[in-house]
Amino acid sequence: MNIPQNLLVQFPAAWVPWKDFVASKAEFIGINGIPRVAQVQIYEFFEGLASGFIESIDYADGSMKIQNGPVVRINDPSGVYSVGYAGSPFLTADDVSPSISSFSGFPMCIPRNDTDPLCPLTNRPFNGPGTFTAPDPLIMTPFLPGDFITFSGFRRGNEVIAFSIVAQNVMINTLGDLAYVRVELGLLGIDNPSPNAEIAESRFVGYTSNPRATVSLYALDVDPCTGNQTDRIIAAMGLRGGRNAQNKFEYRNEMLARYTREYRVTVEIDGIPKTRLTKNGIVAGTYVQPVNVWVQGEQDVPGVPPVPYDFSQMEFLTRGVGPDENGNIWGPITPFPQSGVLIDPVICPDPTVAVDV
Repeated sequence: MNIPQNLLVQFPAAWVPWKDFVASKAEFIGINGIPRVAQVQIYEFFEGLASGFIESIDYADGSMKIQNGPVVRINDPSGVYSVGYAGSPFLTADDVSPSISSFSGFPMCIPRNDTDPLCPLTNRPFNGPGTFTAPDPLIMTPFLPGDFITFSGFRRGNEVIAFSIVAQNVMINTLGDLAYVRVELGLLGIDNPSPNAEIAESRFVGYTSNPRATVSLYALDVDPCTGNQTDRIIAAMGLRGGRNAQNKFEYRNEMLARYTREYRVTVEIDGIPKTRLTKNGIVAGTYVQPVNVWVQGEQDVPGVPPVPYDFSQMEFLTRGVGPDENGNIWGPITPFPQSGVLIDPVICPDPTVAVDV
């Protein structure tokens, strides 16, 4: 089967042209064919997740040995969370919305040395797991042996190259009007015009470091000519039950139209959005979550033809996502994988032509 023109492959913190993905396909396991598709998600194992206790940490190498398990290395080409690793440019950690964190979303790191000012050992007030308030909430906290982590990535030799790590037994809180946030699940139930379709609820599940926080959920609309993003409010919500030990929030509802690739969660304190630039260059208080589960309508009545998938409300497929860093405009995918959908390509002004004002 054929991959349509203008299709981008979703990685944890990047959208990669199909040709670039294919050029690197030998790095991934389990790619056995090229179907015509509307969306592509690549995991070594679908929703692959592993876990274990950290046995030891190699600062100079930027890696962690798991008890009775592999060596885990953060895929960190910018060197934000560790000494850095640039051996795989696609499945990288997210250094804007921290994908290397404690349970609460507070960003964590592997020190580059014993006195690393961007990952100081002094930001762990005691040895071992537990719940504590960060001594310096504007700087990352280091992993330590004994931390129980869950991690996602891919195998390369005897190592796991990780793009996501969460220390499940380390709960780091913040006070005042500073908060970090992480999103664990972004699931969209896709509406379907068929009367025989059962529609799943959309769900966003996450956690924050501040028990006073409420959050707002936004869709990130993308201008198909400029690529500029606009926040579109979906919902505002408090922590589950008002307060809970996990500082957990959850959105559950049906979304019927205008699905986007990414959604933003922003923390509010007393109804006011609170974001702040940290010493590590991360903006605390906001988190962009790519949709990681798409649930199409399912057949509701047995004994009749199955419900066709519907992509008509995904504007990133019907209109495009704008230019990449090389100025190439990524328009609607073609041929479109659904009949009866009118694709009217957006006509963008030529950026090389001067406009009188």
